Amino acid sequence: MIENRLAEAFLKLQFERLEQAGRAGNEMALSEIDPETLTIRREMVKTEAQAAQEQTQKLAGKYYQKAREYFSEKDFHNCIQFCRLAIKFNVEAPEAYALMAEALSKNPNTKWQKMAEEAFTKACDLDPWNAEYQVALGRFYQNQGLGMRARRHFEKALEIAPSHAVAKAALKARGRRG
Repeated sequence: MIENRLAEAFLKLQFERLEQAGRAGNEMALSEIDPETLTIRREMVKTEAQAAQEQTQKLAGKYYQKAREYFSEKDFHNCIQFCRLAIKFNVEAPEAYALMAEALSKNPNTKWQKMAEEAFTKACDLDPWNAEYQVALGRFYQNQGLGMRARRHFEKALEIAPSHAVAKAALKARGRRG
């Protein structure tokens, strides 16, 4: 319980910090200062922009790992919040969108289901050759009772990975139901 409160307080502070940095137009405020990285000598060919981008990628990865921990603990609210932070630092992270979609889909509210569908679709758009994202979207549609959409994504997963066992099993089960 205490850890959840700390995480919520941390997230609130991070969002406020990001908003302030965005209003001020100060991108350097987005990165955290890490004493270990201050002592590391940067390669001579790396520009400031590349170093800043690398730092934001690392930060996005940390947020994504934290989101995975919360997902495994079934704390979907904090998982979603950390996924949003990871996406804020790396908008082209399909794994963060997919994890956020899984967490969002746990809430039966229609609004949350729509956000989950959008996040699954974004993950598929960012990484169109990942069969797992296609299967996840297919399972989502199957749970929503949208059989034709589900079938289309399972078939797309099999086009990408012909031996994908979950997609094969889902199509086989769909075939029996008609």
